[in-house]
Amino acid sequence: MTPLQRCFGVDTPIRDQSDPESISELLNELDPRSYGTVASLEQVLDRSAEAFKRLEAADPPAAGDRRYADVGVVRMSLAVADPEYRKVTYPPSSLDKYMRWEKYLKPDRD
Repeated sequence: MTPLQRCFGVDTPIRDQSDPESISELLNELDPRSYGTVASLEQVLDRSAEAFKRLEAADPPAAGDRRYADVGVVRMSLAVADPEYRKVTYPPSSLDKYMRWEKYLKPDRD
């Protein structure tokens, strides 16, 4: 199973599944130059898996079962692994929240 399939609960729904509107919003946030293929998004999810696991344990969402829904996994993973996404998506005052997890990223394969 690929990182994206795991995130979106293909075969095994381990997280809350987002509605189509939320998934569309996420896709609209992605820069097609950086994430023009599923493989490019999966690479980031793979690189950031350990960082996301630690982020979620230390700073879970306030509501629900205290686990991020599938779209939240992608957003938080991108916020940690992609400085450009982080910069255009989140206010400057929140950037440290994500940057502190960068040390848990796998090395970039580029």
